[in-house]
Amino acid sequence: MDGFTQRPLPPNKKIKIDQQLITMIAKEYHPLNIVNDTEFKKFVALLNSSYSLPTRKTLSESLLPQRYLQLKEQVKNEISKAPAVCITTDSWTSYNNESFIAITAHYIDLEAVESNTLYAESTILDPRFKGKGFCDESKYERALASLKLKVGAMRIHAPESTPIRTEPIPIPSSSTNKEPSIWSDFDEEVASLVPENSTAAGIVEVDKYIQEPILHRLEDPLLWWHTRKSVYPLLYQYILKRLNIVATSVPCERIFSKAGLTLTDRRRRLKAAKVSMLLFIGSNLK
Repeated sequence: MDGFTQRPLPPNKKIKIDQQLITMIAKEYHPLNIVNDTEFKKFVALLNSSYSLPTRKTLSESLLPQRYLQLKEQVKNEISKAPAVCITTDSWTSYNNESFIAITAHYIDLEAVESNTLYAESTILDPRFKGKGFCDESKYERALASLKLKVGAMRIHAPESTPIRTEPIPIPSSSTNKEPSIWSDFDEEVASLVPENSTAAGIVEVDKYIQEPILHRLEDPLLWWHTRKSVYPLLYQYILKRLNIVATSVPCERIFSKAGLTLTDRRRRLKAAKVSMLLFIGSNLK
């Protein structure tokens, strides 16, 4: 056993550990000189004695920029696939009186959109697209079936000032009228179309909506729904939850909350470029 030689760490394994070290520093707000801490060195040696910690200089001038550039290319590649990007921004001043600006990009991942319930239902409820907005017919059918169940479970909310009738309105029956009427056949056909319950009413609304002609792409879908809210009362309630956009700068503010944890008393020597890299890595790594 005295002659036992420890096997060196494979290069790919060392790269993974180095990357995880950068990730830990960026996401958990540790200083770069943590690699110089005696107890941290002992801890790493116990976990894997074959791994040699990089120096602070190597972290700062090599590993951190490499990880930043690698992740930056990944983010750019993802954003380049988006048909449109919504941008929010905010600014912040550090303890060292250095100014930073954060930009967050919000976009839809087209590869996952059809599997996302929110996106799928919103696409169906947009009269400009409906089923034409799907590439996968099975995902469209699945989303449509789910939408029918949800709309069928809804109830029409009447205004508080409007009294709700609890008894059905009596409708004269053609069978009690001894004299024949030209409206008899019409009344019977209309009566057969009236849904027996709210679930059926929701399904009828969705089916009727799907059969309507598709709206021109340049038309306003919200205006279209507003003019038909009495025709589709249940669907109209549901689209108010789906066809809306929430504009907020919260993601940017969260970045600068992280910045305050990154640039602490122990890390005041960090240059602005290094702070930007750490924040970028910490915000974009899943």
